[in-house]
Amino acid sequence: SRLPRHDVQALWGDWKTHLFLALTLCNLVPLWAVTYLPGLDLPNHTLAALLHTLPQTDIRVEYFQTQKLTSPYALFFILMTPMLKAFGYLTALKVVVSLAVVGIPMSALYFMRVFNPDNWEWAFVSFIFVYTFHFEYGFISYVLGLPLVLCGLALFWRLTQDRLSIRLQIASALVAALVYLSHVINIIALCVGAGILIATIIVDSRQGKTD
Repeated sequence: SRLPRHDVQALWGDWKTHLFLALTLCNLVPLWAVTYLPGLDLPNHTLAALLHTLPQTDIRVEYFQTQKLTSPYALFFILMTPMLKAFGYLTALKVVVSLAVVGIPMSALYFMRVFNPDNWEWAFVSFIFVYTFHFEYGFISYVLGLPLVLCGLALFWRLTQDRLSIRLQIASALVAALVYLSHVINIIALCVGAGILIATIIVDSRQGKTD
């Protein structure tokens, strides 16, 4: 006996979701299979994070200048500081980089679920953007911010549909703050994306009035 069509579609949908999650976890294998991560700028970023864990009286701090933890590009240092205290620097680095590797596809999934849930499978395309030129060169602050931009746009869109939701307001503000701490390009991307969404809402509202 054959399953009803809607049951087959439900099973297929669950199968695709499980495949997506499995591929997301598989992306972590290259990170944890090696001792030292590739990334041209990663050693410099790791050194700066280590310096942030040292007391200001430490003589080594006098020979380096680091950014404040409230400035753009500081997200990596903020995430690394507690990890460095809990683990060695190699493990701490892998944990933080893993957040970016997992965050890119998962944020794409959330983005598609919000904007086009019927075709959320397009989120599979995000896997080709995990290990890219930016990852190879160690632009970790930028890479960490990419998932936040996608989540921020999705949250902003949901907030326009439910402006009174305190939970969405807090989540949007938190994500926006994290984007600010990640990279200038991510800040610009979030602002431009939000502007496009606002323009779309204005155009739709005007068309609705004329109709």
